[in-house]
Amino acid sequence: MKKILFTFAAFAIYLASSMTAHAIPIYGSVGFGSFTGDFSFLVQSDESAIIEVSLKNISQEDNGGYLTGFAFVVPEELQYNLTGTEFTHDLNPLYGSINGAAYNNFSLGASTNKNLQGSGNPSQGLGVGSTATFKFLLTGTGFSKLTEQDFFKAGEPWFLARFSGNGNPFVPGTTLATPPGDPVNPVPEPGTIALLALGLAGMGLYVRRRRNG
Repeated sequence: MKKILFTFAAFAIYLASSMTAHAIPIYGSVGFGSFTGDFSFLVQSDESAIIEVSLKNISQEDNGGYLTGFAFVVPEELQYNLTGTEFTHDLNPLYGSINGAAYNNFSLGASTNKNLQGSGNPSQGLGVGSTATFKFLLTGTGFSKLTEQDFFKAGEPWFLARFSGNGNPFVPGTTLATPPGDPVNPVPEPGTIALLALGLAGMGLYVRRRRNG
């Protein structure tokens, strides 16, 4: 019986450790545009990972501004390829050396245009009050050695968001993410919670059957 209980416990610990995401709040506000959101780096193995960025446009309503793009820096020591994206809002993925003028270049991002500086239709971006989630699917090596904190230290600034106003002409604005504070406790993915519940339920059923037998 002790062996069975230990097996269930080990299985639960494995699930929690292998499928845990660290959602770190990010925020930026400079004059024209403001946003809030979360940044997560989910390591699936040393050779694959997912970066998830959730954003909400919290600019003032009278600005009429759209969040038209964003980009962030990937740590230099990471060798990776972008193998896919999953966006809940229709933006173009950006990959490679992304021009963040008047700031440094960035590594990954998304935009209403094919570049961060382009003058695509602003209304295709996130309007005031709108939210979206952007997942970047990566393969490569060395993922298990990194955490979100490595991204926050990878550049100055490490994250940039672009806004365009709803005036004529459109007025561009740039917002930088405020460096996050101390890391929050890891938040298990919903799938992890479901599997843990299933495992614990199975253990309880086994114990009851043993007692009834």
